[in-house]
Amino acid sequence: MWAQYGEGHKGVCLVFDRRRLVASLGDLAREQNRQFFYGDVNYADIPSSILRKGADPYSIDLDLAERLGVSTFVRQHTVRYWRELYFLKHRDWQTENEYRVMLSNRDEDYVFVSILGSLVGVAFGEEFGFDASNKYAEEFERNGIRGCLLHWKGHQPEPHPLMSSNGWVF
Repeated sequence: MWAQYGEGHKGVCLVFDRRRLVASLGDLAREQNRQFFYGDVNYADIPSSILRKGADPYSIDLDLAERLGVSTFVRQHTVRYWRELYFLKHRDWQTENEYRVMLSNRDEDYVFVSILGSLVGVAFGEEFGFDASNKYAEEFERNGIRGCLLHWKGHQPEPHPLMSSNGWVF
């Protein structure tokens, strides 16, 4: 995944405490009356896995959308088909073993979500640069966040600790 999503190992991977993140986003969803979905991603043959269930999340009833209004229709469609639309991928990707959280944004462009209570680690890609990643070590240490630089050997990550002026951050 680093080669595809991590800018050729130049990016970072944020590590969350799943329980804290889900609880925090659930609280935010309730406070702001937003839709909130979370869970493991399922991997299957698509679209055969969907069609076997008789569901068709990729079709839209335009008459119904017009009667309900676009916003209401999209909200109802998402509630009905969230698993198929956002938590289902082709089995070719099953080694990713993903867990997702999704919070609706209504009509705004962005929703601010604080991750400070649930962020527990940051892994820097091996091309990010050890010197650059060490710049962040003291900030991580202050906030109780573990950090490492990942090197890859034989398709396996090998974490290297970051060094701050106060010692090591593991």
